[in-house]
Amino acid sequence: MEFNLTKIKFSNNDLKSGIKIPKILTKELAEFLGIMIGDGHIGKYKNKLGKNSYLHYEMNICGNIKDKNYYKTHVNNLFFEIFNTKFNFFTIKKKNAIILRKDSKAIYFFLSKIIGIPSRKDNVSIPSCILRGSKKVKSYFLKGFADADFCLTVKYKPNKYPVIHGTSKSKTLITQSSKNFK
Repeated sequence: MEFNLTKIKFSNNDLKSGIKIPKILTKELAEFLGIMIGDGHIGKYKNKLGKNSYLHYEMNICGNIKDKNYYKTHVNNLFFEIFNTKFNFFTIKKKNAIILRKDSKAIYFFLSKIIGIPSRKDNVSIPSCILRGSKKVKSYFLKGFADADFCLTVKYKPNKYPVIHGTSKSKTLITQSSKNFK
């Protein structure tokens, strides 16, 4: 699947940093989108600097500090492979959290306008490019989404067996997941 990138706007910082926007849906992009749907957030904010105001575009992924190595290596390398840039990292020890953050107008526009990721989690859904994608694309999306929002537990009654749990604020996402990943 090829993306129409005419809606993408690059800031001067995007151009200086050499940020690239993917033209096609790859398994790496599908996995990253699963992570974003699960643990990510995109936002556009108006900031004031003196009398001037400007728009600020950001992407965040928040996870448990126990998974710091996963975020610093796997997720960051995936992000670099897709967009030719890396996240900045912050830890919030009081909340046992690690935050990956990137400010980029081009990546924001790609994720919001081309992929269709909303800024609010209560109405998020599986992106249409994933739903129309191959089984391989869907499986990599599920891998990223499961890494973000699923857990494995063991039930002991009547016999010992594993159970996978997934959570989301979005009823649409839950319904789509159960229909598309059986």
